[in-house]
Amino acid sequence: MSTHALALARRVTGEVRRVGRHFLSADLVGRLAETRDWHVVQDPYLDAFLSCALDRHDGRFWNRTYLFLPLLEVIMAEHDLEPA
Repeated sequence: MSTHALALARRVTGEVRRVGRHFLSADLVGRLAETRDWHVVQDPYLDAFLSCALDRHDGRFWNRTYLFLPLLEVIMAEHDLEPA
């Protein structure tokens, strides 16, 4: 994972913990969407993170993305882990 992707994930995670996922500012959500739009390097971690973080913005909010399960699946697949 790139250092930029990790820094972005940490900032967004901190904001979610501070205000709650449903109350992220429109500015932050817009910047995440812009990041996804210009993101050209395939980074499975960043792709999964942005997909989950922007689910509501994209009108596809559901439990899997709310819980960030696609991101956990990327982590598990990379480390050959099986669900318990």
